[in-house]
Amino acid sequence: MVVDDELQIVAALQDLLEEEGYRVIPACGGREALRLLSSEPLPDLVLTDLMMPDLDGHAFLAELRQDRRLADLPAVVTSAAFPAAVRLPEGCRFLAKPFDIVQMLDMIEELMKQRAVASSGALAMSA
Repeated sequence: MVVDDELQIVAALQDLLEEEGYRVIPACGGREALRLLSSEPLPDLVLTDLMMPDLDGHAFLAELRQDRRLADLPAVVTSAAFPAAVRLPEGCRFLAKPFDIVQMLDMIEELMKQRAVASSGALAMSA
């Protein structure tokens, strides 16, 4: 899922990620993302902007962490804010804007691999 209040950024990231083989759920803002998460199949990862007018990234992530279905969803948070000034919930990665596309793709790939390993480990332990 890609969440940003700027439609052009959502569209550009959606195009890029789909070219890399990812299925993307686009959301223009935090409120739309929460609405979509209640009805769409759950994504494997959320890429969200921090500064959004309707529901900022902090509030959006807090909502995710309070929902049992979404609490463990990995998140990549983007912002032009100074990284040391940004406090993120556990399990979130920070990507400073403007970001390097390769760095973003590497971060997403790493989180997706970690999620796959965690899922397979959970399945193995419950058997």
